[in-house]
Amino acid sequence: MSFDWNEYLRLAQQLGGLADDAASRTAVSRAYYSAFHAASMSVESNKITTNPKYERDRHLRIWNIYMDSSNKECRRIGNSGQRLKAERQYADYDSESSFPETRVERSIAQARALVAGLVRNVPESFVPGRSRIDRLITYVRRFF
Repeated sequence: MSFDWNEYLRLAQQLGGLADDAASRTAVSRAYYSAFHAASMSVESNKITTNPKYERDRHLRIWNIYMDSSNKECRRIGNSGQRLKAERQYADYDSESSFPETRVERSIAQARALVAGLVRNVPESFVPGRSRIDRLITYVRRFF
């Protein structure tokens, strides 16, 4: 039986309610990983081809396939994922940053919204030599 990454989001919500810096930092980190694994599973299950240039950095590979999409909602997901990743990095590595309740709640809400958006928004596969502008033009032409 495989691990249910949604458990990380539930744990983040529990930890976010505690008035403790370590719990707050862990909540932000778990919220990010819940969103990251959900996006990663969506890319894999939909057989989306990613840019081999990012093969060594799984996080960049996943968020970039969303950010490079011609679908506006996919781009929002990718940008949201990158913001959550930055928050996770602050939580995990920056001892000078504080994580007040509002910052933790925002990260958890962002992760929840990102995961919900994945169901309705699947990015296109990476096509070598095709720029973001080319993909956007193709997307616009579908409507005209």
